[in-house]
Amino acid sequence: MELLDNLHQRDKVGVDDSVLLENFEDKGAFLENLHRRYKENIIYTYIGQVLISVNPYKELQIYNNDYIQSYHKLNFYELTPHLFAIADASYRLMVDECRDQCILISGESGSGKTEASKKILQYLAEISHRSSTIQNVKNKLLYSNPVLEAFGNSKTSRNNNSSRFGNDDAQIDLSNEVEQFKMVREAFRHFDFSSNEEFSILSIIASILHLGNTGFYEEDDLAVICNLKPVLTICHLLECDQQLLKDALTNRTIEARDEFVSTGLNRDQAIYARDALAKAIYERLFNWLVKKLNNSLESKSIKNGKILMGLLDIYGFEIFHKNNFEQFCINYCNEKLQQLFIELTLKQEQEEYRREQIEWESVTYFNNQIICDLIEEKHRGIIAFLDEECLRPGEANDYTFLSKLDDNLGSHAHISVVKVLNNKTRKNPACDQFKISHYAGDVVYNVNGFMDKNNDLLFRDLKKAMCSSKNVIIAQLFHPDELTNFRRPATTATQFRQSVNNLMDLLASKEPWYVRCIKPNDNQLPNRFDNQIVSHQIKYLGLMENLRVRRAGFAYRRQFDSFLDRYKCLCPATWPKYNGEARDGVQLLMNHFGYDEREYKLGLTKIFIRFPKTLFQIEDAFQKQKHVLATKIQALYRGYRQKKIYTRTRLSVIIIQSYVRKIIAKREMERRRWAVMIIRKFIHGFITRNDAPNDYNKASKLLRTMHKPWLARKYIFAISPRRKEILSEKVLAEELFKEKKASYKESISEPFESNRLESNQDDMRKSYFELKIKADNEKTQYCCMVNKYDRHGYKLRPRILIVTNSKLYLLDNKMNIKEAISLNSIIGIVTSNRSDGLFIIKYPIEKKEKGDLILEYSPRLIELLTKTMKVIGKDKLIINESANIEHLMANGKRGQICFAEGVTYQIVKRKDGILQVSSASP
Repeated sequence: MELLDNLHQRDKVGVDDSVLLENFEDKGAFLENLHRRYKENIIYTYIGQVLISVNPYKELQIYNNDYIQSYHKLNFYELTPHLFAIADASYRLMVDECRDQCILISGESGSGKTEASKKILQYLAEISHRSSTIQNVKNKLLYSNPVLEAFGNSKTSRNNNSSRFGNDDAQIDLSNEVEQFKMVREAFRHFDFSSNEEFSILSIIASILHLGNTGFYEEDDLAVICNLKPVLTICHLLECDQQLLKDALTNRTIEARDEFVSTGLNRDQAIYARDALAKAIYERLFNWLVKKLNNSLESKSIKNGKILMGLLDIYGFEIFHKNNFEQFCINYCNEKLQQLFIELTLKQEQEEYRREQIEWESVTYFNNQIICDLIEEKHRGIIAFLDEECLRPGEANDYTFLSKLDDNLGSHAHISVVKVLNNKTRKNPACDQFKISHYAGDVVYNVNGFMDKNNDLLFRDLKKAMCSSKNVIIAQLFHPDELTNFRRPATTATQFRQSVNNLMDLLASKEPWYVRCIKPNDNQLPNRFDNQIVSHQIKYLGLMENLRVRRAGFAYRRQFDSFLDRYKCLCPATWPKYNGEARDGVQLLMNHFGYDEREYKLGLTKIFIRFPKTLFQIEDAFQKQKHVLATKIQALYRGYRQKKIYTRTRLSVIIIQSYVRKIIAKREMERRRWAVMIIRKFIHGFITRNDAPNDYNKASKLLRTMHKPWLARKYIFAISPRRKEILSEKVLAEELFKEKKASYKESISEPFESNRLESNQDDMRKSYFELKIKADNEKTQYCCMVNKYDRHGYKLRPRILIVTNSKLYLLDNKMNIKEAISLNSIIGIVTSNRSDGLFIIKYPIEKKEKGDLILEYSPRLIELLTKTMKVIGKDKLIINESANIEHLMANGKRGQICFAEGVTYQIVKRKDGILQVSSASP
């Protein structure tokens, strides 16, 4: 919570969403808001759902795990602007709604695009699933950055880690080279590069460096290698044929009329061939690495129906002191990205409002499609004219290309060409520039090298030398089929245009999120905000136009069908199924929410919601209702499952019962059959028994009288001591209570026990009474719980009754002695002839005694009294047949107990002080 409070507190500097600026059309107010936040190290600001990121050029502690957890699963505007908010919103849309997403990170070189992409990857890796497969992919994704940066980035005058490939203006930073090299090798291991592949990559990089050290001098107009040592080293590293490589660097084989003619190269041509080979090796190696990384990251189990998230970090707009072919290609790509931004956020949005017949005020903006057409239009664009010059026969060079631009595009509003050229040679070196008015500003390009870099031809002799290589990677980069393919390859500019257009098509098919990166100064210094530089970037990034569109437009739009399908569970009129038109269903939903029509509009096919907070309220309600519905579904399913289990169990029970009844019936039948056979035999024996002969009649009678006692004695001897004791007690009970006590019959079937205490009470008896209270010569005869009625006013008190061979004890639940009566002192025990459980113990009144003891034990009174009489003598039992019993109370007073018949058994004290015992009739 403290972190969340800090986030909201930080947000009080300026406004976090520029849409909330009071004077939103004032560029100065927009710039001042960015500046104020930047001074407080708040580098992120929104324009609706577009994130503006100002490069701080220093480390900020806003990317740790606490921040990740704070932004996870929160609505977009709930916390201060952050890269994590963009990443979380796009990730949740991809997961929840199964829609492809892409995050486009744009801005000029040095504005922090690569760092932004790293932080987004860090966030996505942290919040995604934790399975071993997913974790492995996340680790690889994070480790892909060091590899791509090592092979695809370089230091420029404006950026220490500029995203590019093939730029000749690279510099080297030795500050952290060792650690970065270790990290790259660690990344190789995570992507399962074999040791052979890793060694081959390093050998290729070393060979390119040695290739750059290969020099030439000219002799008789022919190039000669200055020092063969670098060439021999290259051959050793790449394991290729030495003679082939030496010849290929200074000679070129030309096919003429089915004949191959070898011609020598001059020094300039040899240098061109050397550089072309170095670029070809490095380019193919880089493409191989990218393909290797992608194959490792690709899902092996899911081939179709994948939901994708794209993250685009591409080189930014560049304006140097000297701009060449590389800057031309980079800036063309940025023009296309800007056009995509215009299409998706400005032009497309306004056209959608018009198409849906939503009231709208048009916002004017600069559409850079005219600049894109200037560069890429077929037959009329700069790339088309450059390819034409590269392919036409004759003396074509950079200056003839410049002349062609002047002749064909001289009147174009966004390009200007130097017109002072020598009409004969067309090679005036002072006239080698043309200017394009890009959306980001005017850029002057130097045409020197445009033709060579666009051709980028690699002579077949060099390809043949590379095909002879035994290096495992070079053998994959250069295939022998290239030697038989005589078709001229597409030019560099054409290939680049195709790649850019494919990229734009891919991005246009995804739902875009934008991060617009801004650099605050040209010197990469922290805490320095140059208003002029930032203002220029605000202008060419079209941020003010974007702000005006967002301020005038709607934050959210969705097809009626999709909106209704997602939120119909929130309205009783549309749930569970709405059979009407989708538009009418959406209207019912919004009416149910109670939103004013100013907060939303219904178009022809979509609903438009103006404020994000409105959508968040609907989404929060949906998330709560989703859990309610899930609970109902779970309950219904559990009920269904339990019903099936019950039905199956009931059927099983019925089957089991039928088998049990069958077994019981069979056993009963066998028992009866056995009994019948015994009875038959007995009757048969009785009938057929012969009378004793006359001489033995007297002996027979004597034997019969002796046989019956013998049988009885045999039975008695077979009885166990415990069983014999039980039977003797039962005999005593019969003698004492038969036809004298109404409850006697109920006790006949139940064997007598000597202990009727609960387990916990019995444990206390064993651990305390038996060890600390009872004398050594005492033996416990019987124990149970009884109710004692106080001799002052018949107050009920539960007590533990323990009868030993010499005393009768009454104890409380804590085993404290309340009464200890010697059995010899007991005069008699009185009980009624009814079915109650009350009995009175009488003993002589002495100085400290309190009167007769009144106890009640209704469950097993017969058992208790039998056990007691067995010890003190049966003659002391008195069964009272009258309705009243008098007894002594405390202090010598006399009390009376009245016995009566009732519906239920109860003992109550009457108002006249008499204790009444009511018992049901037997």
